[in-house]
Formats: sequence, structure tokens, C-alpha cells
Amino acid sequence: SYGDAISAYPNRFQFINCSANPGSMTIKKGTALMLDNRDKVAHTIKANGQTIKVAALDYAIIYPKLITAGEPTAASPNMTCDGGGSGVLNIEK
Repeated sequence: SYGDAISAYPNRFQFINCSANPGSMTIKKGTALMLDNRDKVAHTIKANGQTIKVAALDYAIIYPKLITAGEPTAASPNMTCDGGGSGVLNIEK
């Protein structure tokens, strides 16, 4: 259930009107991260070199990795929601 997911994944970005809350977060590489869409429409979130479609009032779990400069998928820590700036995800070793 949704309540179980919130308990199981303490690292969570909640998206309301495509805005990430909290605005920034730092986690260790490989730590589970919940992308929680509280809007009544689906959104496309780009984070950590990944593109994730999150259905309306649903969530997705990702496992971010440390992306180093020069990798083909090198990404800034900035996250987008439907193409607009949304939040910052910093990954530590």
C-alpha cells in the first residue's frame, strides 16, 4: 500500500504541481529513492540519468548511482518534472 511504501522508503521526493519537496536531498549511491507523484496527472521525472514516468497519484522507486564526468549519461544533480526544473538530487559515494 501507499502507507507501507512511505514507511519502507524514507528517502522520498514528493511532487506537487511538478515541484519537488524537499527541494534538495543528498543520499548514498544505491540507496532506494521514492518519487511520489501527488498530482492527478502523470509526470515524467528525469533524475540521475534516468527517465521515469510516474502515474497520477502513484510512485516509483529508483536506485540512484554515482555518475562521473565523461560517462555517456553524465547528469547534473538537477531533476526535472515534465521538462521544468524541480529539485536537486546529490549522490554520495
